[in-house]
Amino acid sequence: MTEEEDANSINSREDDNNILIYGPLVYCFHCIHNKRIICYVLLTIGLLFAIFSTVFVLLNQNNHIRPVTKSIQLKIYSLNNWAIPGNPDKEERLKELRTVLRNESFDIFILQGLWMEYDHTSIREALPSDKSMTDFRELANSNICDGRITRGGCSGLSIVYKNNGTTKRSSSFDLYTYRGSIFTTDGTLGKGIGRLRLKIQDFIVEIFTTHVHDSEVYYQDLQTRELMSYVSKSPADLIILGAAIQSTPNERGYRNIMTYDATAKISNTAQKYFPSNWNDPNAHGTFNMPQNKFTPKGNVPKITDFAFAASALDYSVSVIQFYNPIFEKKYPFNVSLSNHEVIGLDIKVEA
Repeated sequence: MTEEEDANSINSREDDNNILIYGPLVYCFHCIHNKRIICYVLLTIGLLFAIFSTVFVLLNQNNHIRPVTKSIQLKIYSLNNWAIPGNPDKEERLKELRTVLRNESFDIFILQGLWMEYDHTSIREALPSDKSMTDFRELANSNICDGRITRGGCSGLSIVYKNNGTTKRSSSFDLYTYRGSIFTTDGTLGKGIGRLRLKIQDFIVEIFTTHVHDSEVYYQDLQTRELMSYVSKSPADLIILGAAIQSTPNERGYRNIMTYDATAKISNTAQKYFPSNWNDPNAHGTFNMPQNKFTPKGNVPKITDFAFAASALDYSVSVIQFYNPIFEKKYPFNVSLSNHEVIGLDIKVEA
């Protein structure tokens, strides 16, 4: 064997040893350097295998690991507190309401029927430092609301909310277009739609409240339709409507709220929590209840006050609890807070 053949043989053996030592990857680079087509093919196959393997692993992991979600849980109350001047035990009832607002743990307390400015002031001044309240004319038409001598032109709407971890974004009020004959009490008032927009943690929460015409179906129909024209356009993560609609689930006002816009997907929180008997007034009534000290003897229980919920972004909204708290037994109080019952709910929204 010549020296040249010896050298070639040695080089060939060294190449073989390098392949065994450094493995397939080095071999690929080695043969690519020598422009061998088979190496390009093998490298392409290897890369494709690596990509598909990675995708398979990630998909398999997704079957076992849930994506991280954001959520908040809120405690909300709503009450038609019947604070009309001259009504029975008004001062005593407002004193009791101040006790509830001062001592109860909640995120939002919606009030309808707080008609007079001095009553509003007495409540606001009694609040602890971690709670705030909308101004008297903030959820009313300030151009027509008196509230000092009479309740003429006023809405009676207020919202108390916990301010820790909460940022107030905006508030507004829209006077109902049709409020009733000026020869009736409701026709002299300034009933409408109040709303308060809050940022609670990472969520935008918009609270609507209203006090619909007290008796005439014609105006209840018009007002609830107008109400929903605003509620259905809210862009909030969580929408809450606390409403004294003065009519039962079988009547037009309630049906207008539930059927106004199918895309809004508004739900009655009582129905979500008690799907089988939510509309039984003996079990879940909010007016003329026998335990209420202001219910005339023989009056039939009714459901006329509601809390509705929705999400403009179609987030998951769950009712953790729905109930009618009887605060007069807890503290105890001498009289009921109102001739209406308090609505209480714990609600959770998940993004």
